[in-house]
Amino acid sequence: MNRDEFLQLEHVDGFINWLVDTVPNMRFKLNFLPSRYVPGGLRVTAIGLEQVLSHYNWHSSWTDEEGVNVASSDWPSTRSSLKQLSEKVRSSVHDRDENATYNACRAILHWGGVTGAIPFLNNLRETSNLVNYLNRLEPLMTLVGNQHLDNLDASAVLRFDAGITKIHALIDDTGSPIYDSRVGASIGMLYALYAEANPNFPNRLAFPSGAARGDQVRNPSGLGHSAAPQFFTRAVTTEMWAQWQVKLGWIIRRTLEACPWFNDEINMSARCHAFEAALFMVGYDLRCFNGGDAPDVPPRPNEGLKQNSNWVPASHPFQDLVRKYAEFRLNVMPNGGTKADFVQYLMEVDGRTRAAARSYTFPLSINEFDMIGSPLERVQLIAEGGRSGLYAATGGENYRAGDERCSVCLVDAWIVGVLGSINVDDHDSVTYRERLIRGGFAGTKNAANTLLYVGRGVGRHFGLLDQDDNPTNLYVEFFGGELDDFIPRLE
Repeated sequence: MNRDEFLQLEHVDGFINWLVDTVPNMRFKLNFLPSRYVPGGLRVTAIGLEQVLSHYNWHSSWTDEEGVNVASSDWPSTRSSLKQLSEKVRSSVHDRDENATYNACRAILHWGGVTGAIPFLNNLRETSNLVNYLNRLEPLMTLVGNQHLDNLDASAVLRFDAGITKIHALIDDTGSPIYDSRVGASIGMLYALYAEANPNFPNRLAFPSGAARGDQVRNPSGLGHSAAPQFFTRAVTTEMWAQWQVKLGWIIRRTLEACPWFNDEINMSARCHAFEAALFMVGYDLRCFNGGDAPDVPPRPNEGLKQNSNWVPASHPFQDLVRKYAEFRLNVMPNGGTKADFVQYLMEVDGRTRAAARSYTFPLSINEFDMIGSPLERVQLIAEGGRSGLYAATGGENYRAGDERCSVCLVDAWIVGVLGSINVDDHDSVTYRERLIRGGFAGTKNAANTLLYVGRGVGRHFGLLDQDDNPTNLYVEFFGGELDDFIPRLE
C-alpha cells in the first residue's frame, strides 16, 4: 500500500476530516508530575493542539563536537535544538562519515533521554554500515515518496524503538514524526474517540503505544476505550513500528493541508513537527482528554485503572542467564542466532519448558540489554559483569532516565539499592514488599519478590550493589540522580 492508497481508505479519510472539525475545540487538562524533564510539573488547561503547543515542556540538552551544551525546554528552543541536530545528522550521512554520523545519532538520543540503541548504532559504525543503513531507510521513511509500506519489512528495518524513531525523523526533511509512546498514545486516543463516534466503519487504525515510566495512562484501554497494541510485543514488530511512523506522517501532512494549524512555522515539515510535538504533550497522560476532569495527582495502578506502569520483570536468575547466553553464542551460534534458537538451547541444556525458557530471555530483549545477535565480544563482557560489563551493556553510558518504561532490570537494581538507604525501623523483606506495592512498583507480594530477586541479581553482577545489597561507588556514579523522582513513592 502506498501513500495515495492509504489516504483514500474511507476510515482514514474520515478520521482526517474528523480531526480537522473536532480537535480545535477539544479541551485538554495537562497535568505533569515534576520530573527532570518538567521541573516543577505542569498544570494547565488548553483548547486545541495549537494552544497545547504553547505549553510544550521538555527540559533536555546535548553537547556538540566543540563541547558546547545545547539546552532546550519550550517549543521555540526545542525547535532550534532539533534543527541543529537534524542538520548535523543529515550532513554527516551525506558526507558518508561514519564517526560523525554516530556522534550525531548519539546526540539525538541524549536529547530524547533514550540511549538503549547506542550499542546497535556502535556496531553498525564499527562494521562501516551505519551510513549505508540510514541511507537505505531514508527513502522508505519519507512522506512524499511513492514507496509502498511493504518495503519497510523485517529485512530493511533492523531495529526500532523510541530512540531510533527520533533519528529517522530528524534525517527526513518532509516532516516524518517522532513516534514514541506519547505520540502513539495520543493519536490512538484520538482515533478511539473518532471510531466510537463513527461505529459503522468496518476497519480500524490500530495505532500502537507503549508504557510510561510513571503512573501515566498511555493506552486508551485504561480509560475504557479499545486497547492499543503495545510496543515490544509480537503485536508490534520492528517493521510495523516503522510503518506506523510513515502512516502517521501521511495523516499529519494531509490534515495540515486541509487546515491552517501551526501556520506560523516556516514550512510544511516544520508544521508537521509542531503537530507531533502537541501530540507528544497530550500523550503524557491520556486522562487529559477527560474534559478537564483529570485528577490533580494520577492514581496508583491498584486504584482501578488498567495500566502497565510497574517495574516487575519476568523472573529469571540474571547472572546464570547471561552466562548461558554467552556459552550458547560461543559454542553454538557465534555469528548470532535468534531468540528462538536460544530458547531451544535452554530447553535442551536446562530441561526447561518452552514457556519458562521464553520468560528467562527477558534481559536479552531490545528494551533491556539488547543481547540477541549482538557481537560476541559484547555478550561476553556483559556475562563477565562488573564495570566493564555494565558499560558494554549500556554503550559506555551512565543511566539516563527517559519517559518510557524500559531498562527494567537496571531500575530494579536501583530500587534495591535505594530501599536499603531509606530510614525505616524494619529492614526485612516484608517492609520492602509493602513499599513496592504502595508505591506502584509491584502489584502483589509475589511480584515484589520477583522485582527484588532480579534487582539484587543484576546489581551484584555489575558491581552496582555489594553482597549485602548496599550501593557501591559505581552505583552512585552510574545512576546519579536520574531516578530521584521515584524516591517519594518508595518513602
